[in-house]
Amino acid sequence: MKNLFYMLLAVAFSFMFVGCGQSASDIKLSDLDAACDYVEALNIVADEMIEMEETYESYSDLSDEEKEHAGMLKDKLRDIKKAAKKKYTRAELEECEGFEALQEKM
Repeated sequence: MKNLFYMLLAVAFSFMFVGCGQSASDIKLSDLDAACDYVEALNIVADEMIEMEETYESYSDLSDEEKEHAGMLKDKLRDIKKAAKKKYTRAELEECEGFEALQEKM
């Protein structure tokens, strides 16, 4: 019984680390509670946008599905930035760990 408990605990713990890689399509504005949540979400979206830019030479190289995804990323970035500006000052956002990285990406 003790071994079963430890095995279940190990599996649950490993899922916590595997599930940390969030994609932009998983981000919901309603789930963002703190200033740093917004900064983290913006970093995730920016990373996906950069990855697309590095993968394809031009917008015309994208498939229709990829163009739709690129549009979603652009809209999501705009929506998160707009919501963050409504709730927090720039100074509050600057206090977050990922803010400098975000500035470099933008």
